[in-house]
Amino acid sequence: MIKKSKELINKFLRSQNYEIKRLNKHNQKIIYVKKPVLNNELLEKVLFYRDINLVFKVPIKNCIMGPGFNCEENSNPMSLYLKHKDEKIIKNFYNRFRPNNISDALKLQNLNRQKISSILYDPILKYYYLPKFKGLTPLGFAKKDGHILNGPISRRLQNFEIQRINKIHKSISKKGWKPNKFKTGFIRGIFLIHKNEYLFKIIGGNHRAASLSVLKKKYLDCWFQPNEPRFVSSNFFKKNLLYQKIFKYYFDKKFVIKRKNFIRDLLND
Repeated sequence: MIKKSKELINKFLRSQNYEIKRLNKHNQKIIYVKKPVLNNELLEKVLFYRDINLVFKVPIKNCIMGPGFNCEENSNPMSLYLKHKDEKIIKNFYNRFRPNNISDALKLQNLNRQKISSILYDPILKYYYLPKFKGLTPLGFAKKDGHILNGPISRRLQNFEIQRINKIHKSISKKGWKPNKFKTGFIRGIFLIHKNEYLFKIIGGNHRAASLSVLKKKYLDCWFQPNEPRFVSSNFFKKNLLYQKIFKYYFDKKFVIKRKNFIRDLLND
């Protein structure tokens, strides 16, 4: 039932053109929403705005990366690393954060994975079948190296991640953030909506978001992830099903606090 419901929702959103399309030319028109998304009224306007090349501002405090880590500078491993420039933070993250599934990741329990990491499949966010993880091949890594959003990963991939975030942060610090100059420059993601709260789940642009948070930016310029619906609501799911439980873990205050404490503890050996 839930699978069919998600397919129907996705089909409706696509039929109404509620998804961003990749810009093939720099001179294609981009629509900027002037006011940042600060409440449900503004969120609703953004979600159902008909233009496909839509850019909107989301407060960093409402943005999350990976399995629920907030984008503020003390709440995710990349921002914390950039703030302190201590490589042990990244090392500790991959050593300590080894969840076996998305549920354990969001609740920070059973972090004892021994095998190399792979994609944390999230049935809430992925509107397609579970893909087989073959490694980060576009970046030159194999399955044996693992996945960058959870551990363990190879030392080679870990060094790559450190170099990557350093390079991005140096570029943004020196030249500023100019997302409109690149086809994929804006932060991409989808909204998660639960009652009167919302989160913007970043799917593309985690490193940029981490850098911008350390540079004290309050908002991220975002657009919607291609080929995904613009939002997922807790109203989509039947009560007490695994899907609804996983969705609520993103918003559960005790897990939000637990995730923040987990990140801050990365400073300790």
